[in-house]
Order: sequence, then structure tokens, then C-alpha cells
Amino acid sequence: MKLEETVGSHPHFLTHKLGDQKARKTLKREEFRLLHYAGDVNYNVTGFLDKNNDLLFRNLKEVMSVADNPIISSCFPKDELQGQRRPETTATQFKASVAGLMDTLMSKEPSYVRCIKPNDAKQAGRFEDVLVRHQVKYLGLLENVRVRRAGFAYRRDYPRFLDRYKSLCPDTWPNWKGTTSDGIRTLVKHIGYKPDEYKLGRSKIFIRFPKTLFATEDALEARKHSIGGLSIYQMHADHPSVVVVKVRSKQELHWLYIYICVTDVVNLFPATKLEASWRGYHHRQKYLTMKQSVVKLQAWWRGIRARRLAARRREAADKIRRLIKGFSNRRLPRCPQNESYLDLLYSTFLLHLREKLPRSPMDKTWPVPPPALKQTSELLREMHMKNLVRCYCKKITPERKAQLESKALASDLFKGKKESYPQSIPKPFLATHLGKRKRWT
Repeated sequence: MKLEETVGSHPHFLTHKLGDQKARKTLKREEFRLLHYAGDVNYNVTGFLDKNNDLLFRNLKEVMSVADNPIISSCFPKDELQGQRRPETTATQFKASVAGLMDTLMSKEPSYVRCIKPNDAKQAGRFEDVLVRHQVKYLGLLENVRVRRAGFAYRRDYPRFLDRYKSLCPDTWPNWKGTTSDGIRTLVKHIGYKPDEYKLGRSKIFIRFPKTLFATEDALEARKHSIGGLSIYQMHADHPSVVVVKVRSKQELHWLYIYICVTDVVNLFPATKLEASWRGYHHRQKYLTMKQSVVKLQAWWRGIRARRLAARRREAADKIRRLIKGFSNRRLPRCPQNESYLDLLYSTFLLHLREKLPRSPMDKTWPVPPPALKQTSELLREMHMKNLVRCYCKKITPERKAQLESKALASDLFKGKKESYPQSIPKPFLATHLGKRKRWT
């Protein structure tokens, strides 16, 4: 194997031939293993050189470069077809791509976020020690910690460091008027850092020992609890990032109203007190806004209801006034003074008449009309009776018509001349004896 002759002596290279008995059990003869920080990786040499060659011929690339699809033509630029040398292998292309990636990364300022997977089953509350230790080892986290310990354990920009710890120095609290570098020097001098514990760079402060940082954090916590009272009074009208804080010291019994930046409030006061005060202020403002909106909405709706009620009352009063005036002038001919009353009277009579109309020609009842509608009432009565008679006549059968004609003829002959005639009127004629002869014996 050519690789064994070339790199066989490298400690991170292992094959079946070069390995011990334990390694030979996990390595085939056509495989080799690379040992690096990410773990052991096995490679198979079967088809290794064939996969490395670029089997796409030049004539195919020329055809693809002149394709109408812009995506396909961009994948095969014409610049690569100008040279007559052999196409690059897959390994060469990968190497050039990695080199370009490294150039891009080196031109940036890296900031890594290391993510540790606690288990392979994606379950909450399950922590596998072996898996986590493997990730910590091969992600290089231990090496980063060693480098940090050998150098400076903590580094922070001047503005962020000054904003967090400026409450520890009376000269920098509540606001520092000078440059941030001068403020850092004043703050560090007041805290009492030793020269070998820190270094000041161009834009950052470097702290060598973690205990120095821990002592600074403890002093900040003590400073936070030295404030006895806190209440966010209101937001600044012109600067939303500034609040008016109501503060009372344990040594003093009066309240102080000071203008302070929101970030300073975060650095000065405990998280629980700050959260409670801010929530109280936020919900008070939210409640006042909602209350004002509800009051406006109630006033608007009450105004609408009041105006509607006033309009209905005004309309009812006008209608009652017109009816009273029309009732007083009901004897007069129709005029603007009594037209409303007469219209109401006419409509009421017609509605009543619709319910009390006679149902048969024998029914002679009829509602009493108002004086102004007597003529109209008589015309309606005559039309209704004619309609009832017409409907009744349409319903009479030929046999019934013959009976009625016979009854009319009998009425002309016997009415007032025979005592039993009125009792015989409802009884129909059964037969006739006209034309029949009777023999007398």
C-alpha cells in the first residue's frame, strides 16, 4: 500500500498491517484509519482514485455552459474551458474550497457558541455523562479553559464594564462625565485592583484571576442591597431610555427623585425589586390607559344612546301634539291641523274592518264608521256584499239552482195563502206530480 510507505510512520495513521491485534479486528485490509481530535475515522480505498477523478468531459461542460437556464450556465463558467490542462480532481477542488473558507474565517473575528447535546434520545431531564465528556473533549473546551487560565480569565469592553460596576465608586456614580478609559482607571483604583491582577488594553480591560472578578461581583451585590427602597416613578417624557426613580436609603428617611438610565437601574438594584417595581409601573400605566379608553368609550356610547332617546321622545311628543290638535279640529274638513288624526282614524277603522268583515251574504252586520268615512263605508259594504253574492252563486250546483227556482215559484203561489208554508221552505222538493193523471173511481 503506497500510503503505508509514504505516511506509515505518522502516529495518527493506522492500517491493518501497522495496527496491533486489537486494531486489526476493527480494520479491514482495504481500510486505513486517521486518529485526530474529533475521533477515529475509517476510510476505504476501494474506488478511492476513481471517485477523485472528474469524469465530466470537456464537451459536456461546453454544452452545459451555453444552456438557456441561468442556474445551469452559472455552474459551468466559460472561463474554466479556456485552458487545455486536465480538470482538477475532487481532492484539489475540496482543498481549494477549504483554503478559501479559511481565508474568509481568518479575516473575521470569531465568536463561537458551543452546544452540548445531553442525550441521543432527545429527552428532557436525561444527562449522559459519557456522551457529554466525549463532546467536551473533542470540541476543545478543555484546551480553551487552559488557555484562559494561562492568560486572562475575563475580558470586557470598557463601556460594558463601566456601566455594570460604576455604582461601586462615588466618582463614577451615577454618571461618568469623562472618557470611558479614564472612568475605568478611576473605578479600578477605587475598587483596589493590584497591578498584576489586571491590564488595560485599547478598548478592553483584562482581569487575570477569577477571584478578583468574584470579589467585584460580591461588592456589587452588597451595593445593590444597600439601597432600602426603590420605586420607578415615571418615564422621562423626552428620553424613553431614562426613568425617574424614587429611592430611599436605609440611613435616610426621606425619598429622593433622581433621573437614571435604565441600564443603571439594572446594575444598581436587585433583580427581584427591579422586576416588581417595573411590573407595578407597567401595569399601572396599562391600567390608566385602559381606564381612560373605557371612560371615553362609555361617554361616546352613552352620548349616542342619550341622543337616540332624545330623538325618539321628541318624535313621540310631536306625534302626540299633532294628534291632540287633530282631535280638537276633527269636525273641520281635512286640513294640515287634523290630517294626522284623520289618517290615524282611517287606518284604525280599516284595520278593524278587516277583522270584522261579514263571511256570508246572510250576515248583515257592519262596523260603525267614523262620520267622515260614512260614504266610503257604504261603498265598501256594497262592494263586499256583491263579492259575497258572486262567490255564493258560483258555488251553486245545477240541481241546487233548480230547487231554488222551484222555491221561488212556490213562494209566489203560496206566500200568505197557506198557513204551513213557512215550515215547508227549508225542506227541498223531492219530486213533482205535474203531468201525471189520476184515475178517479
